[in-house]
Amino acid sequence: AIENDDFTGREARVLRALPGGNLDGKVEIKGAEWRARSETAIPVGSIVVIERREGLTFHVRPRH
Repeated sequence: AIENDDFTGREARVLRALPGGNLDGKVEIKGAEWRARSETAIPVGSIVVIERREGLTFHVRPRH
């Protein structure tokens, strides 16, 4: 189930590198840690944009 909520479109900070290929990393959103995935590898400290949430995992992309 894809849920649109107040997280979609927000920025998050990468706490544990996202390896890409839809493997899990960690991001910080509003002071809380969440699992996150992205299609491309994103290093720690990067700012990402949340595209959608599926359950407890956020799908993100690099901020350009």
